[in-house]
Amino acid sequence: MRRRLLVILALVVAAAGAGVAALAAGGVDGPTRPSLDLAVTTVDGRDVAVVAYEHEAGGAMGRILWAFSREVTIRVAAIDLGTGEHLWDREISTAYPGIEAGVLAAGDGYAYVTTDDGLVIVDLDDGGVVARDDGIDGLGAAYLASLTAYDYDAATNAVVTLTSGGEVLAVPVGTTTAEPAGADAVTRWRDVLNTGTVRDLYGNQPGTTSKSALAADGSSIDLNTWATRTDFYLLDTGADRYGVAAGSGFLVLEALEHPHSRLSIVDPETYEPAHTYRLPGTLRQVVNAPGDRVLILTENDEYTGLLVVATAGGFTEFVVGAPGMRWF
Repeated sequence: MRRRLLVILALVVAAAGAGVAALAAGGVDGPTRPSLDLAVTTVDGRDVAVVAYEHEAGGAMGRILWAFSREVTIRVAAIDLGTGEHLWDREISTAYPGIEAGVLAAGDGYAYVTTDDGLVIVDLDDGGVVARDDGIDGLGAAYLASLTAYDYDAATNAVVTLTSGGEVLAVPVGTTTAEPAGADAVTRWRDVLNTGTVRDLYGNQPGTTSKSALAADGSSIDLNTWATRTDFYLLDTGADRYGVAAGSGFLVLEALEHPHSRLSIVDPETYEPAHTYRLPGTLRQVVNAPGDRVLILTENDEYTGLLVVATAGGFTEFVVGAPGMRWF
């Protein structure tokens, strides 16, 4: 009898161990979706992209967690542009449905993230939340829980916000306190904040491509007279703070092919391709970055977000979201 009990106990332990092993093997990592809005800055001498992203638990553990708690996690990570290392990767929201979030600016110790719930200020050293929503000095209860109530004013290097009382405040980059915005900033933003159409930061909005564009130095780049060999397009952000996707001595072009487009790094004089990259998913965003880099957001076949770094030397692909089991 005792032996039978021991055998049964051993079988139970083995089954439990197999189950835990299966869960561990499956992990809780799942699809990640980077926000279209990111910022580039320097942390401890390293160029990093500060990216907000949406994460849903995957694998066997993820399915169990989803059955008990239907939540979507929003995280913010600082990704080294040279190595892909995540200097930090921190959660800022867990809710269902998940909130929208985008990084407006980063520098001088802080990153500023606009969300559906309000503004979140995080520490660039470790990603910890320094202040958010009504906890921001100078803003307090006047804050608006709106993604479009906050934006970046390049002219003053400050995050601007519209309050519930209709006042335009500014949080200078490198600080955590809101103060009245200057007269020029008020004129630029009072009729813009909290009134525009909300972009789907985690949707399939494609990055901009065009046949012609203005480079960062103001010169014109036109492919219409050359692109007879294939259907190439310039990667162009169409945003005031970024120019055409061009580094020192190279351009990044997109060739529309089915089912996946192809990116090429080309010489701007000869248009001869030096490096090519098969775009595994949708071209979602493209920005210029320090160090003669062009950053491209896309995703792989497993719906994992990718940050692709293009330089004159080629393309490097980094996963958005540090791998490993998340229990927090």
